[in-house]
Amino acid sequence: MWWPTPYRAQIYAAARGRGVRANGRPLPRVTRGGLAGAIVCTELTRAGPWPGMGRFIEHAAAAHAGVRVLGSAALAIAQVALGHAAAVVLDRYAEWDVAGGLALAAEAGAVVLDRREHAVPMPSDGLLVAVPPVAADVLRWSQSAHQ
Repeated sequence: MWWPTPYRAQIYAAARGRGVRANGRPLPRVTRGGLAGAIVCTELTRAGPWPGMGRFIEHAAAAHAGVRVLGSAALAIAQVALGHAAAVVLDRYAEWDVAGGLALAAEAGAVVLDRREHAVPMPSDGLLVAVPPVAADVLRWSQSAHQ
């Protein structure tokens, strides 16, 4: 799966078992020790903030992580795959918006889960993409935000 971002002069590619490449150069698998100082992404729904988004942001702030809304689910997921963000939580999304990013994230070694902690390639009930060391914490924030 290749994914061009012409405005940044970047082309990202991933193939099962072959890792992730940026402009033809292999990228290392994603790693991160903790959430302090990390970036966590989320996106608004068509109606605005998703139910519990405020609580989710409070959890991130308590962990000293920054929250970014990039305006693109695909770009947010790619940020995890590229090692720029520790996690992304999406409440609602369309499969065609996230498929390319999920291919990158899976090959980069990121965890892909739905809200119920099921590891599926294309979750249909909420979406968490995270580097493995922080996945459990960010998933708890997301679940807590929905209670």
